[in-house]
Amino acid sequence: MDILSWLFNGWLSGGIFSWIFWIPIAIILVIISALVAFIKWIIEKAKTANENRVKLKESKSSILNNNQNKENKKKSKKIAVVLAIIFSIFSWIYTYKKNYKKFWISLSLTIFFIALGLILFIYYNVELNFPYFINLGLWIWAIVDNSVKNDDFYLNYPNA
Repeated sequence: MDILSWLFNGWLSGGIFSWIFWIPIAIILVIISALVAFIKWIIEKAKTANENRVKLKESKSSILNNNQNKENKKKSKKIAVVLAIIFSIFSWIYTYKKNYKKFWISLSLTIFFIALGLILFIYYNVELNFPYFINLGLWIWAIVDNSVKNDDFYLNYPNA
């Protein structure tokens, strides 16, 4: 077999006009270009991380002052009640430092009872309504809990 017949033979014989010849080359080129792009991305991230590290060292005192100001921002009872009406148990994230136990207990109960209802429905074909009532009860609990608290709790948060 001479070289010209090998180069210009049909699509399946392995010549340069064959897809069998070009597909692996294309895949290799795509992999190489992806690796080059990934290496460039890593280098850029390292540069920006180094620049950010320098900026952080220079402005450490201003960052600390900003964090103290953020912690002392006042909360509002109206916003807490509206969040409870719209987002149920997730309204306790608004005052997380004081209500984290309520949030995690109610979230774990929600996940447990929804999973229990799904498992019973999928495997035993039993449709239960109590997980929905439990979640409704948790929703009402969040609304009542946020609306019963004094305004001083929200104004002095997190020191209340």
